[in-house]
Parts: sequence; structure tokens; C-alpha cells
Amino acid sequence: MANTQSSLAPGLPFSEAEYNRRWQAVLDRFQEFGVDAVISTFSRNHQYLTGHAASGSYARPYYLIIAPHVPRTNIVRLFDEWNVRAESIPLKIHTYHQLTEAGKVCAEVMRSLGLDRGRVGMELDLFGMTARDAMELQELLPNIEVVDVSRLILTVADIKSAEEIAVMRKAMKGTEAGVAAFV
Repeated sequence: MANTQSSLAPGLPFSEAEYNRRWQAVLDRFQEFGVDAVISTFSRNHQYLTGHAASGSYARPYYLIIAPHVPRTNIVRLFDEWNVRAESIPLKIHTYHQLTEAGKVCAEVMRSLGLDRGRVGMELDLFGMTARDAMELQELLPNIEVVDVSRLILTVADIKSAEEIAVMRKAMKGTEAGVAAFV
């Protein structure tokens, strides 16, 4: 099942422009990592790129598909679809019911996006994707070469934008006020 939301979810800490900047910064690193697409499953990276905290991903993987010239695509369990939709940037969302379906749905979506060949980055050294998940995707998509991109999004996130710094400063002022109230 695929649905696309059309507007930015209310309450996200950053602007749509900031999320667009982050997405583009990840795409800009593809050549350096030698990939044509990335399947991100690490919850921190999911939140960084979509705004959604991905708290359900500890039990079931969320597959965030990142590639040039394709819609921002997320594959989540059906149970979490409405939370993802309510708490994230606009995404094309595909769902699965059971854990045994997750890899199959991801492979189907990759094929539908024309990403079923070439070098596909996966976060092999981060929480969110098991070795079995990666092996299953490799089996279902035999024309891809899996590349470890565990550090790609993390290194993009290390360099803060002016908007990110402003949000952190605002949060610190709130923290300082809270501490001062108790002192």
C-alpha cells in the first residue's frame, strides 16, 4: 500500500527548507561513497531526514529510500503509518503487516523506483538492519551490489546549519531557565 502526504507535519522542529537541505546534502555525498541509492534503517538517521522519531523501528525496520530523482520514500509497518505521516516531512509511504513481509515490500518498491540494480548503500554497522535483512534484500534484488554507508548520514549530520544552531541555542535557553528555577 502506498500513500503520499502533501504537507509538512505541524510541530516539526525545523523548516521544510532545512529538511530539504539535509536530504540534498546526503545525495551530494553519493559519489564519495560510490552509491546509486541508499536504504537507511538507523532510527537516528530516519529522524534527522524526516523529523519522525521512529520509535517503532526497534521492533520492525523502517526502510527510508534515498536516491536522486525519486520521491522520498519510506517503508514502515502498517501499525506505525499514521504516526509517521503525522510526524514527518512529506513522504511516499509504503506499509507491510508482518516482519516477514518487510524485505519483500522494500524490494518491490526498489524495483518500482528503478533502483533494482547498481550500488545500493545500507547501514550495515548501525542498529536497524540485521545481517539477515541485508542478505534478504541482496537475494531479492540480485542485480544490486551492497555497499556499507553506515557513516554517510552521520557525517552529514555532524555539520550543523545555521537553523540547527539556532534551535539548539533556543533549547539551551529553555534548559537554563529550567535549571535556574530550581536553584
